[in-house]
Amino acid sequence: MYRLLSAVTLRAATPRGRTWGCGLRGAHQRAGLPPLGHGWVGGLGLGLGLALGVKLAGGLRGAAPAQPPAAPDPEASPQAEPPLEQSLAPRSQQTLAPPHSRCFARAIESSRDLLHRIKVSVTTRLLISHLSGIRHYEKDMKKVKEEKAYKALKMMKGTMASDQEKELKEKGNKSNEKNDFAKTKMEQDNESKCRKHGKKKNDFEQGELYLKEKFENSIESLRLFKNDPLFFKPGSQFLYSTFGYTLLAAIVERASGYKYLDYMQKIFHDLDMLTTVQEENEPVIYNRARFYVYNKKRRLINTPYVDNSYKWAGGGFLSTVGDLLKFGNAMLYGYQVGLFKNSNENLLPGYLKPETMVMIWTPIPNTEMSWDKEGKYAMAWGVVEKKQTYGSCRKQRHYASHTGGAVGASSVLLVLPEELDTEVINNKVPPRGIIVSIICNMQSVGLNSTALKIALEFDKDRSE
Repeated sequence: MYRLLSAVTLRAATPRGRTWGCGLRGAHQRAGLPPLGHGWVGGLGLGLGLALGVKLAGGLRGAAPAQPPAAPDPEASPQAEPPLEQSLAPRSQQTLAPPHSRCFARAIESSRDLLHRIKVSVTTRLLISHLSGIRHYEKDMKKVKEEKAYKALKMMKGTMASDQEKELKEKGNKSNEKNDFAKTKMEQDNESKCRKHGKKKNDFEQGELYLKEKFENSIESLRLFKNDPLFFKPGSQFLYSTFGYTLLAAIVERASGYKYLDYMQKIFHDLDMLTTVQEENEPVIYNRARFYVYNKKRRLINTPYVDNSYKWAGGGFLSTVGDLLKFGNAMLYGYQVGLFKNSNENLLPGYLKPETMVMIWTPIPNTEMSWDKEGKYAMAWGVVEKKQTYGSCRKQRHYASHTGGAVGASSVLLVLPEELDTEVINNKVPPRGIIVSIICNMQSVGLNSTALKIALEFDKDRSE
């Protein structure tokens, strides 16, 4: 993969969380938090799969890793070079090597030079948007690639079938039934072959999700995947990765000097999210729910104990509906406050700047939003853009959301901004819109469509 954390300390102090590290100057400066430089990197940790956010300052624009197949190793020296010459006999000035030995030496030198050129750049933008190529829970690269190829084939076939149907209708041709049957049979066989080996396990069937090992900090937990290869070239394909967020948490620790959990508690305090804490087994946490799952016989059982210290940033916090609503309102306020500044100069600034929130909620090409096929992944949020093709027909509203899934829990946080008319907002103040949060102490429950329906009903009622 790369030695990213070592390079981070040489370039500039950087943030954490999920997102970027470029371009936004002075987006965050709070008392009690260490100044980390320019720009910011924010994050939505999914504690029990809940969408939570942070922002940080930092000037990381990306690190050029030393070796593509190695994962980040914060303890290694970035100047260390691979011992490519250790097996070579030292050349003496008095003793000339045979011609073929000199030839091999030149080849080795050329190979070393080539290896130094083969580098990949993994930025915080790529990490936050799951474009880094770092694996998720599935370790088999072949299975992951075949599954993605299957999905791409299925999508392409759907598009082609629609186009062919239109073409046949326009030409008025009828296909021979026998040929159609043979063609359909061949397509089914091809799909079956692709799917046979490409089907990957559900996340909840992966052993790493049920780890019980305690890690002292996020940097220590990097050893779970730091020696694994990148599954894809960074930026080329979307691959949801919990471990990508583990790396972001480690960057926070290295850049800030704080433990990740301590840094997050400062963020939660600023946001007034006082009931949001890390999910640990030993502390007594008042009103903590029990977590359940259906077994193979469809009977409700308790979930096993897991230790979330290996993935705090990607799914390790407990929260409440009230705290998530506060977070959603803080994000929406920052997104809209710029529209109201001209009409109301007394408005306080948002926790995040308007340009920062616009960047966070801007869909990124080449990504997926698994809980709503109409949308794309942005920076730690899934975003569906406004769209309407025909008058008096289906209208797609702009909204941002993130679902969460953990052992024994499911959740969603959805933000539906009000469609504002900038000419008639004089008597209004942000945030304007609908925030829906649903938390369920049951594993594998899809909640985004329910949250969207609730939001649209409230929005419809308000407009009437």
